[in-house]
Amino acid sequence: MTGPSNRALLSLRAALVFVLSLLVAAVAGGLTYLSTHRVPDALIAAGVAAGGAVALFGTIIE
Repeated sequence: MTGPSNRALLSLRAALVFVLSLLVAAVAGGLTYLSTHRVPDALIAAGVAAGGAVALFGTIIE
């Protein structure tokens, strides 16, 4: 039996794209909630922002 491998679960690029998209989603969701006071609207805005951010940062960060 071999020991635990030292391979990372995600590459540095993937982790950076993921963290930046979560940051964008949190900001968009927070701002939407502050303006509408409706959780469903904030969640939809956060999801859309996260999807767009993943596409954007995936293209920018190479």
